[in-house]
Amino acid sequence: MNLKRRLFTLHSWLGLICGAFILVFFFTGSLMVFREELNKQLHPELFRVAVGERRLGYDELYRRAKAAEPAAQFYSFRYIPQAPDESLEIRIYEKQEPGRLFINPYTGQVLGKSFGSFTDQLIILHYSFFIGKLGEALAGVLAIALLGSVLTGFVVYRKHLLHALLFRTTIRWKNWRTASSGLHRVLGSWALLFNVVLAGSGLWMSWDAFDLKKIFADDKDKKEKALPAVAANIDALIAEAQRLEPGLELVRVNFPRKPDAPVTVLGRAPGSAWIWGRTASKVEFRNQAGVVQVKKVFREQDLGPAERFDFALRTLHFGQYGGLTVKIIYSLLALSSAVITITGFMLWWRRLRPAKRSAPVRRSVAVSA
Repeated sequence: MNLKRRLFTLHSWLGLICGAFILVFFFTGSLMVFREELNKQLHPELFRVAVGERRLGYDELYRRAKAAEPAAQFYSFRYIPQAPDESLEIRIYEKQEPGRLFINPYTGQVLGKSFGSFTDQLIILHYSFFIGKLGEALAGVLAIALLGSVLTGFVVYRKHLLHALLFRTTIRWKNWRTASSGLHRVLGSWALLFNVVLAGSGLWMSWDAFDLKKIFADDKDKKEKALPAVAANIDALIAEAQRLEPGLELVRVNFPRKPDAPVTVLGRAPGSAWIWGRTASKVEFRNQAGVVQVKKVFREQDLGPAERFDFALRTLHFGQYGGLTVKIIYSLLALSSAVITITGFMLWWRRLRPAKRSAPVRRSVAVSA
């Protein structure tokens, strides 16, 4: 068996063994790219508010929310309102369950909480298949399988790649056999780079999931530790961050998770390239009342190669750049990749059950008496 044949066999088996899980990746991913839009459509009462005269300060909003929800652990201002009619979204934990708390930025009123929403379930299914740490490790293994399938497919079909990209490959719709073969080749060519980026970045982000201690750790009896409250004035921290980085677009504020941990203001600096995402610049502050004390300033222009690599992969994986157009392209490419997986199975089925050849017709010869 020559090398190309071996690679084709590996390509086939990688797709067959992991196909169902990879379909989950693509179908959930095609929806997750629209998670913010879906959330706003499904729960407008949490995300939209009547526009008032003046927004309250972020520090006051934090204090009011803490007073209204004493049982919740506050992790961050997850979403800072960008439009006048948007609510403030706070990431919380309550009874060891992650959720989100929504606040009216004009009144400080709690609009409601969200636990286990539709998009939350999509994310859990996508990253762990609802089986916790073991599922996260499985997702990493499947990312390796997907990357292997894409690369072996590239080697096997490389001679047809340019023809497919230039629309010179015709899909014959004569029957399901020829149609599946054509679709697999054409869609595979167009989605090649997309799938390499998605599989590679997915593997990169799930690398920590291969820690065996974390996989087999028993978290059932693990008690939720109370997080320290923010002692510093949040508005003063934001103002200082924007003084240190003029024009900083505020994106998120992370609250301390340990007694000595900082309060972190994250955002995007003017002129920052889209590939580094929206939180490449950040300022860490000591969590203490009174005079603002800066611990460390991180600027986008000071990022090292490894940090830039990490930011770039995360930006490309999530597709949250370039607006709605990019999200639609991501969704279509994810769905086309699902079709590639299905047609790959159909091609395997075709080889397993070859078309029945019609039996030769015997002609009767008349015999004269």
